[in-house]
Amino acid sequence: MLRLVPHAVLFVCLTLVTQIGGIAYLMGLALATVISARRPAFYVQSVIALVIAAPLYLAMTFFVVPPLAAAMGRVRLPCETSGSNPVVAASQLTCVLNRSYVRPELRDLIMGLGVEAGKRFPGSQVTALEGNFPFADGFPLLPHLSHRDGKKLDIAFFYRTPDTAISHGSPSRLGYFVYEPPRPGDPTPCAGRWTPLRWDFGVFQPKPAVWQVDEERTGWMLQWLKNHPQVSRIFIEPHLADRLNATGGKVRFQGCQAARHDDHIHFEIP
Repeated sequence: MLRLVPHAVLFVCLTLVTQIGGIAYLMGLALATVISARRPAFYVQSVIALVIAAPLYLAMTFFVVPPLAAAMGRVRLPCETSGSNPVVAASQLTCVLNRSYVRPELRDLIMGLGVEAGKRFPGSQVTALEGNFPFADGFPLLPHLSHRDGKKLDIAFFYRTPDTAISHGSPSRLGYFVYEPPRPGDPTPCAGRWTPLRWDFGVFQPKPAVWQVDEERTGWMLQWLKNHPQVSRIFIEPHLADRLNATGGKVRFQGCQAARHDDHIHFEIP
């Protein structure tokens, strides 16, 4: 039985990160056991299983999961990080890890936002971050606390350099962890309080910061979401809500026990 514990740990970790990775690993492990002439050491068996599981996982992710998820009420957002879509991904890794699924009505909403953003600010495209896994309400999308039902989505701010408006994207390759800090005098309700999910990630902060939040476009995007009848809640840090003139109503502070929201906007539908 002890021999199974490391495999169980790998199964759990892969499942928590990708939802279907554990299944691919079990398939790879079964095939590795069949083709092995003897019972190799755990690490050898695991390497063989992972080598077999990787193409199985990718095949499942891109050919099996999308139609199956659609049949069960969730659809995948665009995976491209560039191109002509009104909505693009911050990183293709989000799709590879099956973390970009939402309800069809939420996809229609975000695509509509992308179309309107392109009309209002020609060339602009909305950058989607993480939504949900493809299957099962209640399955956690770690480290997010509430992304469990296909009704939540994170999107990036619009950015600019000192001279140029950036059409889409994020200063972080993952779309997270590069923060827009408060200015002197801004509200900082969590100052001096340590909580498990309010990481600073100082090592990830570019020095000097080249990308800056485009306040005009991001403020417009917040107002568009705030005024949309299908949007029920929006989370963003208070100092940014103030700066972008979007306080009150559906725009709320997520609290000090949740992850910071000065690197993205979280919104949801009922």
